[in-house]
Amino acid sequence: MCERTIRLASAIGLASLIVFLGGCAATRQTEQMLSAAGFKMTSADTPEKLAHLKALPQYTLLTREHDGRPYFVYADAASKRLYSGDQKAYEQYQKMAFEQGVAEEESEAADEATAEGWGIWGLEPWGSR
Repeated sequence: MCERTIRLASAIGLASLIVFLGGCAATRQTEQMLSAAGFKMTSADTPEKLAHLKALPQYTLLTREHDGRPYFVYADAASKRLYSGDQKAYEQYQKMAFEQGVAEEESEAADEATAEGWGIWGLEPWGSR
């Protein structure tokens, strides 16, 4: 195998790992917010539970109805976990997710706003005094 092919394979592997780890971090953050919002985490501790968990759409908040009341579930088969919550927990999660999203947007906007125009001040690293 030539050196170029090895470098390309290494680069692809590294990029895949970065995307995977980024996804893991987002999943972890979502699951922490679900727990903090009042969702109950249940382990898939039997083969039947695990099979059912794997059949559900993964990493997506789903709505299910039981006795005329909405319940919300989030499946993570890789971790063998199912998160479930009622309307109150869902509303708390939505509030937390909104606040988190607003905080991230504000941070990104601040970064963009501070990225340009600083050269006029003559400060390092944007320009010399």
